[in-house]
Amino acid sequence: MIEINPKVLEEFSDLFGEKFVNGHRVVVEKLIEEMTRAFRGEVDRVVKARREWLEDKRPVREKAAFPRWDDKFVDADGNVKTFREIVQGLIDNFLGRDTPLRWGLNWNTPVPEDLHPLKNPGLEITGPWHPMSRAIHQINADVASMMEDEEDASPAWYVPRGSGRAVAAVWEARRVVKRVLRGDVPDPYREGGKVYRIKKERARWPTLIHRVPGLHILDFDIRLDGRPIPAIITSMVIYAVNNYDKLKKAGSGVYFYVPKVQTPDEALVIEKMLRFLEDRLGLKRGELKIAMLYEEARAGLYLPVIFWIWRERLVKSNNGRWDYLGSLIEMWKDEAVYPDPQNITMTHPIMMAYQRYNALMCLMAGLGKNGELNAAPIGGMAAVMLYRPDDPYQRHRYNARALRAIWLDKLRERLIGL
Repeated sequence: MIEINPKVLEEFSDLFGEKFVNGHRVVVEKLIEEMTRAFRGEVDRVVKARREWLEDKRPVREKAAFPRWDDKFVDADGNVKTFREIVQGLIDNFLGRDTPLRWGLNWNTPVPEDLHPLKNPGLEITGPWHPMSRAIHQINADVASMMEDEEDASPAWYVPRGSGRAVAAVWEARRVVKRVLRGDVPDPYREGGKVYRIKKERARWPTLIHRVPGLHILDFDIRLDGRPIPAIITSMVIYAVNNYDKLKKAGSGVYFYVPKVQTPDEALVIEKMLRFLEDRLGLKRGELKIAMLYEEARAGLYLPVIFWIWRERLVKSNNGRWDYLGSLIEMWKDEAVYPDPQNITMTHPIMMAYQRYNALMCLMAGLGKNGELNAAPIGGMAAVMLYRPDDPYQRHRYNARALRAIWLDKLRERLIGL
């Protein structure tokens, strides 16, 4: 039996209930329940495997080695290939060889132009969409795409003591997304004594990409048979069901950023979830496109396999400094002491190798049968801050230096193929 926090149901009832999406009738809470029953066991299994891998006492050079050539992997259609066959198919694609092993990204369902890294190039902005002022800032920014973030960028999954909130802020962010996409933004919008306006017509908005939570995060506002459900399921369903039609009408689509994936098993669970959602909404296979946040060192061991599993929908893969460094520290915690991460920048040799590897794999897989590019690597976040002229600590004095750092960082990424 599914149980939803009564406070959530009372305050955000418009996100639940019966909806008609792409001409199909969907009941939000029923779809959440169906997906949870279908995939919770698999999510539990792969998250448990993460912990077991960390607790494995074998040397890192042994347990974190690349797969053996004869190791076998399976995709969502039940196709089984060895690591050798997957890598050979990747090489064949890059060299334009028409062989039975050849594979590439997005061959069957084309990448929409607003999401295509080459047809809509430019910067990307990220952050939560609560309160609404943050959504307006992202829309007004001079960027190509905006990542509406449900994981790292906000304390979305708990209610801070003394905040005065009855439910987690992530629910308000979900309603803000729905309101913004249907045009329900006051003009002017007032918040905290300030006035905000959307300054662009709808056709000029950056492409919206929804970042789902990682597989390890639980949603304590929705329980099934007494247990909190995987938050990624809530996030996918609420976003897709409430916003698909509005996004399509605007010439866009439902696109997800997928974080924290470490293994082919995890990628396969997410692929199955996306196919389940496509089937329930009557969508073409591969219509729900994704971008990968390649931020786990362990994922690099399997990157060709992860791309192969996601070959119907993966559009881009990016690099992330802090999460990647954190994963290296976690991986080597019992055998090595890492320097202060502040001192390991993206120009450090290990980080340059990480970025070049991502660029190479994504370009090799992204080539289409006719030489066109169906996917591309992208750079990571320039983790610097700009401050208002009235900043009480006068940090705005360093804005010029921060802008220069961003410019140099993005130039460096371009020079290495991102």
